[in-house]
Amino acid sequence: MTRWDGCTPLGLLPELICKRHAQRTALVFENQRTTFAQLAADVDRTAKALLSLGVRAGDKCLVWLMNSPEWIHLMFAIAKIGAVQVPINTRLRAGDFAYLLGQSNAAFVFTHDQSGPIDD
Repeated sequence: MTRWDGCTPLGLLPELICKRHAQRTALVFENQRTTFAQLAADVDRTAKALLSLGVRAGDKCLVWLMNSPEWIHLMFAIAKIGAVQVPINTRLRAGDFAYLLGQSNAAFVFTHDQSGPIDD
């Protein structure tokens, strides 16, 4: 039996839980259900994509996304490769976002075309 030992890095949790509950539901978003096996595969695919973009351990990755499975994939994938997630509230205005971007020294920004209900 695989158990969390309190020392497992965040990025490895989907893989760890998949060993025990592969076919159980991990995420429900709108009408889409994702098993732990699918989640672990999505996190691995996302981590590989991040590495191909040049994200490396220690890089700060600003994440300005609304609730979505992609947010979860990024959270685990960023941690898995040893980068640092900088989550940003999607209700911030563009000026606030610019300030946080400058203060965070983020090397990468992940966002939707429109990240929240406030455009200005």
